[in-house]
Amino acid sequence: VEPPEAQRIDPETGKPLKRIEGDRTVRLAYRPGSYYLKEYHYPKYVNPDRPLAGVVQASAPDSAVLGGSYDESFMAKVVHDKCAKHLPLYRQAEELQGLGLDISRQTLSRIYIQSAEVLLPLWQLMKDRIIDAGVIFTDDTPVNLLEKGRGKTKTGRMWVYVGGGNSPPYRVFEFTVDRSKKRPKKFLENFRGYIHADAYKGYDDLFEQDDVHECACWMHVRRKFVEATDAPPELRDEVLRMIRHLYMYERFIWKAGPADMPVHERHELAAHIREKKTAPLIDRLFERTKQALLKREVLPGSAFDKAIAYMRNLGDALKTFTEDPYLKPDNGESERAIRPLAIGRKNWLFAGCKKGGDATGVLLSLVQTCRAMGVEPFAYLEDVLRRISSHPASRLEELLPGQWKKADA
Repeated sequence: VEPPEAQRIDPETGKPLKRIEGDRTVRLAYRPGSYYLKEYHYPKYVNPDRPLAGVVQASAPDSAVLGGSYDESFMAKVVHDKCAKHLPLYRQAEELQGLGLDISRQTLSRIYIQSAEVLLPLWQLMKDRIIDAGVIFTDDTPVNLLEKGRGKTKTGRMWVYVGGGNSPPYRVFEFTVDRSKKRPKKFLENFRGYIHADAYKGYDDLFEQDDVHECACWMHVRRKFVEATDAPPELRDEVLRMIRHLYMYERFIWKAGPADMPVHERHELAAHIREKKTAPLIDRLFERTKQALLKREVLPGSAFDKAIAYMRNLGDALKTFTEDPYLKPDNGESERAIRPLAIGRKNWLFAGCKKGGDATGVLLSLVQTCRAMGVEPFAYLEDVLRRISSHPASRLEELLPGQWKKADA
């Protein structure tokens, strides 16, 4: 790592400076298939005739952790293995030991949390973007949190928020220590628009605002009726057939015509089909289940009776999606986004501390957003970790997965 050639000339005499012993650092690095040591040498240059003129030496390259012993490639490897391959840190430590690298789980944990702290501004930027989009999908799932000093775990939550509308498909995860309604309310305090969610009562305070609208999930409604096997078979089949037809209209909207149909034409088709076909179908379904209750076709307290009550309690929120072509009939986007976490927690079992849970939220957001956008997560993490510290804050959006992919191409 040499200083510029112009700096190696004495400005007074014009003579070349003499090279002397400089500084040396060693960092553990990784490239797919191997680990290696990366050495940086920083020669110093002086003028023997003018010792008071000082020493010339190049600055250190940008790095995620100043003075750290681990290269950004190694940091990216640790994050990628846990968030993309679901490999817990203790198993990563065992794998490294098998290769002769004695790196403790505590050290890997510190690297993992440091990576999240460095990348936190990108998490915050993705959050701002999906809040601004006006359409959002959200869901949550339990994650165990180790209680320090007690050797036991308590149930925390990991929430996912997926951008909808015309925004990029960012996936933002947030870890909380409980499922209190104040958690989504805090995250979405500046949100105005449509929220796709399940029937969790914690969202009700948000839906009481005039400019926040509930989009209830037909997928959950259908699941209730599928599980209600204690209903008259003809009635159950009729209800499920009507829900199936609802989704058939949706498939027609998004699959009919040429694949390159202009967006505005596709949206006009969606508005027409939903007004003429979908909305009347939903009305008929509500009326049919109402008549089933009045005619005592359903046993009180049965699973089918509860399924009808679940659907009717959601009411008009099940028709909200017919108002805007950007809206969907269900909350499938967030359920699919949270599935990798459900797989991962079977391997790493719990978050060791609140900081670890927060770090997983940040890093999982970037890894799963990369996957949703067709970006290779390891390459993205290594490059962004290496560059983010010196990247202009005003151009931080260039490091988001979608923009990074365009620049890389």
